[in-house]
Amino acid sequence: MATGRDNVDAAELHRRMLTIAAPDDRSRLSWKRGRPRFLTELRLLKLGFLIRQRHCLRRAVNLLVFLLERKRARKVHYVPPVVTIEAMNGCSLRCPECPTGMSAPESRKKGKATLEDLKSFIDRVCARSLQINFHHLGEPLLNDDFYAACAYAVEKGLWTTIHSNLNIRAADLPQKILTSGLCNLVVSCDGATQEVYEKYRAGGDVELVFRNMQAIAEHKRKLGSRFPWITAQFIVFDHNWHEMERFRERAVAAGADEILFLPGCRNGTAKSGHVWAEEVFNLSRLAWEPRPTPPLCGELWETPIVTHDGGLFPCCFCFRDEDLFAPPQNPAGRTLADCWDGDAYRAARSFFLGDPVRREDLPRPCRFCGRTVERAHRSQK
Repeated sequence: MATGRDNVDAAELHRRMLTIAAPDDRSRLSWKRGRPRFLTELRLLKLGFLIRQRHCLRRAVNLLVFLLERKRARKVHYVPPVVTIEAMNGCSLRCPECPTGMSAPESRKKGKATLEDLKSFIDRVCARSLQINFHHLGEPLLNDDFYAACAYAVEKGLWTTIHSNLNIRAADLPQKILTSGLCNLVVSCDGATQEVYEKYRAGGDVELVFRNMQAIAEHKRKLGSRFPWITAQFIVFDHNWHEMERFRERAVAAGADEILFLPGCRNGTAKSGHVWAEEVFNLSRLAWEPRPTPPLCGELWETPIVTHDGGLFPCCFCFRDEDLFAPPQNPAGRTLADCWDGDAYRAARSFFLGDPVRREDLPRPCRFCGRTVERAHRSQK
């Protein structure tokens, strides 16, 4: 039975974790990246990088059109400022909320993008897009072609980002990452001790993660480089929230430039079969709650994902063949050019903008999305 002292200690621990998650200053910590009132060091670094690139003016015009048409237009006239191509959709870990980690039988066949297709995609977007992500449902560092593709994207002036579990056993990993010119390395590590870490990152080694992070940071300092900006990301669940403070200490000691805390999710698409049907962990209440449903789906205007074999997903909740807005094509770059303003996208955008589009006429992932269901219910009231 918990004593009064135990309750006081638990309350104090909870208070400290809330303070860490939501600081009110310009520190390197944040509950969700992008606190809009602050011009953070990362944003300044990214801005400085982008304004030095040869396509800066053309990209600025494209960004302006995006800001004008986002969540307003059925037919758009811009290339997404941030694009994603899946370098790899396989992984060495078995995370329980990830279709890749769960080896969900309905998920897509595992594979990796070729250097030729990665370069083709980069060539098609580099004049107007600002940023390219090389991750979706897999560990990008398991694809050896990623490093050359990243270097090529940086040469073309694109800000490059990956999310990695950093469970890579390779002595030359720091050299390969620095040589690639990677701009932002987001390290997904949800614990400070092995006992807590492996409850979600099943099959992973938390000490290997911190060793790799430290080695990359030390090699970066040795070369006098500001890249990659290292973001240590901690997804907060009910089993690990008490380790946030210790994680911050270890990540800072390992050389992280930024500590990012994000709310964990459970019972999501991979388990329920429905997009946007999941619970989110509320750190303030230490409780699981239904994910809030927004009135519009921003992903339809913002975040296309090209798969490793050239298919097109409309958002990060998709992982099955039937979720594709476009089937695999070669080279990969044609997918976005042909389909970004195609029938599937226009139908889904029109539905969310209030046009008389029936749910059964929407592409499959949108038809079964919680946001679509909620909007249909609102329109019937």
